[in-house]
Amino acid sequence: MQQSTKIAGELKEKIKDWQMGVDKLIVAIDGYAGSGKTTIAEIFSKDKDILVLHLDDFIEHWQDR
Repeated sequence: MQQSTKIAGELKEKIKDWQMGVDKLIVAIDGYAGSGKTTIAEIFSKDKDILVLHLDDFIEHWQDR
């Protein structure tokens, strides 16, 4: 978890650089299963200026299609 917290902090700093002069910024996190995407998103979700959305929240399960 310490490694994830460190990575999340580094990503937040990079995102701040990208956001300069922009009202809103969309950042997508992609990676292999178990690579820490959800952990990083959970750390980000504690920041009041960041809204975390998961693609799974918007797609129909294959069994329901």
